[in-house]
Amino acid sequence: MHSDTEKTVDRSRSSLAVWLIVGVVLLPFAYVLSTGPAAWLNFYVCPMNSISWIYWPLEELNNRSSAVKWFFDWYLELWVGAQIPAGPAWRRA
Repeated sequence: MHSDTEKTVDRSRSSLAVWLIVGVVLLPFAYVLSTGPAAWLNFYVCPMNSISWIYWPLEELNNRSSAVKWFFDWYLELWVGAQIPAGPAWRRA
């Protein structure tokens, strides 16, 4: 029979595993969706050229895929309106 301590440890391990899986699944979505707030801050609050390296992988995808470009054009227009310049909005000051 398992003691209460062993059950607690097993429950803690399974909780940790669930949170790790959730994090691994949600983190890429959060990364992609963070471009909207970054573009908004860049346009309306302060230029953020110093952090543009964070979005370099997405910029490369944007340059190589018309589907990705379409998505970012659509998504960033939601955040900053129709004033999106050529190229990723998070990169423009």
